Amino acid sequence: MEPTGTIVFATVGVTNFGFDVFSAAVPLPSTEAAEEDAERRHTDGVSVNFNAQFVDDGGEEVAFVSERGGVAGLFRCRPGSELAEPLPTVEGSLFHDRPTVRGGRMYYVSAHEQPPVPFRSWAAVYATEIGSKETVRVSPPGVVDMSPAVSASGELVAVASYGDRPWAFDFRVLETEVAVFRAADPARRFVVAERGGWPTWHGEGTVFFHRVAEDGWWSEDAERRHTDGVSVNFNAQFVDDGGEEVAFVSERRGATGLFRCRPGCELAEPLPTVEGSLFHDCPTVRGGRMYFISAHEQPPVPFRSWAAVYATVRVSPLGVVDMRPAVSASGELVAVASYGDRPWARRATENFSPLTERLNPKLHHYNPFFSPSGDRVGYHRFRGAGAPGDSVVPYLQPVRSPVSSLRMLRVYGTFPSFSPDAGHLAMNGDFFKTPGVTILRSDGAKRWVLTREPNLFYTAWSPTESGVIFTSMGPIFETPKATVRIARLEFDAGELTTDRDEVAATLKVLTRPEAGNDAFPAVSPFGKWIVFRSGRSGHKNLYIVDAAHGEDGAGEGTIRQLTHGEWIDTMPSWSPDGSLIAFSSNRHDPTNAAVFSIYLVRPDGSDLRRVHVAGPAGSAAADKERINHVCFSPDSRWLLFTANFGGVMAEPISAPNQFQPYGDLYVCRLDGSGLVRLTCNAYENGTPAWGPASAAAAAGMESLSLGSPAGDESLGEFDEPLWLTCDV
Repeated sequence: MEPTGTIVFATVGVTNFGFDVFSAAVPLPSTEAAEEDAERRHTDGVSVNFNAQFVDDGGEEVAFVSERGGVAGLFRCRPGSELAEPLPTVEGSLFHDRPTVRGGRMYYVSAHEQPPVPFRSWAAVYATEIGSKETVRVSPPGVVDMSPAVSASGELVAVASYGDRPWAFDFRVLETEVAVFRAADPARRFVVAERGGWPTWHGEGTVFFHRVAEDGWWSEDAERRHTDGVSVNFNAQFVDDGGEEVAFVSERRGATGLFRCRPGCELAEPLPTVEGSLFHDCPTVRGGRMYFISAHEQPPVPFRSWAAVYATVRVSPLGVVDMRPAVSASGELVAVASYGDRPWARRATENFSPLTERLNPKLHHYNPFFSPSGDRVGYHRFRGAGAPGDSVVPYLQPVRSPVSSLRMLRVYGTFPSFSPDAGHLAMNGDFFKTPGVTILRSDGAKRWVLTREPNLFYTAWSPTESGVIFTSMGPIFETPKATVRIARLEFDAGELTTDRDEVAATLKVLTRPEAGNDAFPAVSPFGKWIVFRSGRSGHKNLYIVDAAHGEDGAGEGTIRQLTHGEWIDTMPSWSPDGSLIAFSSNRHDPTNAAVFSIYLVRPDGSDLRRVHVAGPAGSAAADKERINHVCFSPDSRWLLFTANFGGVMAEPISAPNQFQPYGDLYVCRLDGSGLVRLTCNAYENGTPAWGPASAAAAAGMESLSLGSPAGDESLGEFDEPLWLTCDV
């Protein structure tokens, strides 16, 4: 029997910015009057539209990603058209990215094929014939590819590839390599850069990409050896940065390859060449470009040498952070999103020249691309206050569910919980801004502010009292001894009327300030008890206390410790039938704060057991689980949680503020069987709540459009990209 009901959840890093795809003339007109007409909008203002490319017919039609329809799908907009048209992909896929159309064939990323084991990304590159809609997988079986780029002829494809390796749990800087292959022979690929991503073509022989650079070296005095003593090393040249780094030929690895040694390094590093070549010679590095001899291209006739000179090049100046390169067809212009996310157009041999800064100096612009003629640079940006199109971020957004019996809704907030009759939702804001707790009608049409106290997080609505919500009061993500307290919000549910925007509430604190970090309350099905996490022992374990009186109440105010140990037990959930409490814990590996699994225990502390989801007990997969935010289905037969099983779906720069240490929502039975992935996108989805099917009163909401009448204005607010600034 499939799981049923309504799941509401929050998303970190979701694109609420109201993006559309635009382009600007290159170069910009010299007069201010002409400059006003230099920028054009190519998409229709519906939902969120990004990561576009011009279709290769020489016109201004664009193919792009859009969040309409409750999933990241692929669409195209033709000049003069009022609405976007869906592009043919694989039905059922919950994720698509970076479409490129060449000669009637579209290359893109999709995530509809599940790997045979967990901790592998579902992302792979596919190609679909626009006319026949026939689709083939381009990525070899088991290989994870992202961010495809196609040469002008359509014969060559470059990808940011993770290869067939298991996910190493990297997400801010993915260890991808840039691989190139012929569209007709995708299995025979060449690695042109061992570290890099977001490739783009110039012509048929040059690939631009970005990567994290290492601009630094160490020096020593006296007589020095410049290589590492491994194998045979010869034919060296100093690298031209004025230091003592050398580039040289080495016989290690069974072929004459190219390497470099930095002063103080223990082992040489391979230099980027063409994978598959058995011979290299005479490397010389000048101005970030390496010239060398390689022998990877076979002459068309015998008795000809295979030797030829090649070059690899760094385009960005030292110390400059450039991302998302695009190259004009002539090769004379390169557009990049430079740090601060403003694209700049510049000639490949000249300095930066500001482009979008002149047009929209107060807006951020992302992921540039050139028109086939090279006279326009495209990008996506916030469509702007007052511009035509959707301008509201709705309080509830339908998200496509892979399970027909489950309704899924994304909330514009965090930590949602259902009211006893499932007619309303309680939720927090973003932890740092008011309002602290709001109530939302379950169809998303009306919201009330319950309290503007900003330091409240987590909500648990009493299943027996329509006017009681439990929460945590204090800073989130703190140590066991930080002062965080369990609180009870009491209000009159009869005041939730359409003529009000705020409802008065009384805050009653249930735990003592000296107790430490008390958080994440869950209520027993009859409303009598609360189970919560506390750090009062010096470690985060679970405790149970009276829901009305707290630990200071007379008679029944005694607190009881449910779990014990020098590890972390957190985020409990009480089953609706009252028989079990589920929680996340690292008790199987207490010294590792990055691994969490699901545990079940009875309210009296008996029958404590672990739910193995990723693999059986003792397996390597089971010990890699990072599971949190667990809760029960309304019938108490299923568990809903966030997990890291699916890896990373896209390069971090594919969308702003990608952040997914946990990743996506999954469900399984109480014994860990029947695992189903519910979300698949480039965001972090979490803090879910599971209500009955009747809670999905918004039956007519079938898109993720920002146009719902009940919501907040989309102001294009921006934080520094989390993948650049956040350290977790």
